[in-house]
Amino acid sequence: MQQSWQERLVAAGKRVMLGVSLVLMVGGSVQADVVPSSLYGLYQSLVRNSAQYYEIFEPDVFYMDTSDSETVTLTLDGGEYLFKATCDTDCDDVDLVIRDWNGRLVDSDFLDDSVPRVSGYFPQGRYTVKLNMESCDWDPCTAVLIYLKR
Repeated sequence: MQQSWQERLVAAGKRVMLGVSLVLMVGGSVQADVVPSSLYGLYQSLVRNSAQYYEIFEPDVFYMDTSDSETVTLTLDGGEYLFKATCDTDCDDVDLVIRDWNGRLVDSDFLDDSVPRVSGYFPQGRYTVKLNMESCDWDPCTAVLIYLKR
């Protein structure tokens, strides 16, 4: 027996809802392409207040639950760099860890705050920048990672 268009539509809707439910159940962090409007003013302020530094990459935006982490791999041409992150108002603590290509710790910020920063001289090479969401009151939290150079 052939299904009517209404029955096919209902069946398709159930499949879509099942897919959405599975995605929500799996959870985890998600990366976005643009800084959300709710954080854009803070993002601009962080960049503007970084005297003599300029952005070298587009900011990365992540939607993260407590205990999530995101790692970004960068190739730097050497010089003085500043890495900053910020988070929405639901976020209490975000940490930042920089490692060289061999996995050695270069620098980190484990302070109990939502605006971690790491700065210093980084020789030419590949690095990983890891953002750890330590505490988020209302999952997911939105975090922005900013890359600056002097």
